[in-house]
Amino acid sequence: MATSTRHKIKEQWEAAVHALKNCHYHLMYISTLAGTDSEPINKTLPAVLYGLEQMQEVLTAFREAL
Repeated sequence: MATSTRHKIKEQWEAAVHALKNCHYHLMYISTLAGTDSEPINKTLPAVLYGLEQMQEVLTAFREAL
């Protein structure tokens, strides 16, 4: 049972790290476009928000697993 719980926690942690890296990538991309006339910001921001929502869900599940 403990191994199963540890495995689930490890999976949740890895998912949280992946979501965080994904959000970081999108935020860095947006920051490079700041002050330009590029329209991809409109397309990238929803991805960042989605990534943050995913990260919140993963971290909530991770907290509950503890």
